[in-house]
Amino acid sequence: TTGDELCTYTNLVISPANNVWYVHFATGVDAASPAGRERLQPLKTLAQAYTNAAAGDVIVFLSGHAQTLTAAQTINKAGLKLVSEGNGVANQASFTTNGSTGAFSVTATNVLLANFNFPSGLTSTGGVVKVSLAAAVSTVRGCYFSCSGNESGAVVHVDANTARLDDCTFVSTATASASVPAPAVSVTSPVSDL
Repeated sequence: TTGDELCTYTNLVISPANNVWYVHFATGVDAASPAGRERLQPLKTLAQAYTNAAAGDVIVFLSGHAQTLTAAQTINKAGLKLVSEGNGVANQASFTTNGSTGAFSVTATNVLLANFNFPSGLTSTGGVVKVSLAAAVSTVRGCYFSCSGNESGAVVHVDANTARLDDCTFVSTATASASVPAPAVSVTSPVSDL
C-alpha cells in the first residue's frame, strides 16, 4: 500500500498487547471490538475505531476514507497512532468539519496523526481549530490542510510544551486578499520544543 510509513511496512509490527484497527467509511460497518481488526472488514467511523482501540494501538484509515465530523474527536489514549493509507490528497483519508467543531483534540501524550487531508468545508465564517494538541510529544505528520477565507481560527493549535509538525502542507483557497485564512499554527503556552 501507499501512505504514511507505518502503512507501507510489509508487516506492521506492534506490541503483542496492542491491536491494529481498520476504518473505511464507504465499506465499513461499526460494531464493538473485535470488529475492525480485519483489513477486509473495516469499521465505518473514526468514533467507533477510537472506542474499540486502547492506548498504544494503531488505527489505519484505508485509502479513500472520507468522513464529515459533527463533533471533534478527543484523543485521550496515550501512544495511539492514527494513520492513513493513500498517496496524495485525493487518496488520503479526509476529515471535513461542519464549521462549528474541530476534527481532533489530542489530550494524551505520544499521539501520532499521519497522512490526513483536512479539506476546507466552511461555507460561513468560523474560528474552528482543526487539530488541537494539548498533550506533550504529539506529532502531526504528512497532513494536508486546505483553508478557505471563511476560516478565522488557526488550523493547528499547540497548547503543550512539546509538539512536532513534520512534512505538513497548509494551503489557502481564499479568492480575495481581504478574506485570507488565519495563521496555520497558533501557540498559547510556552513551547520548549516545536
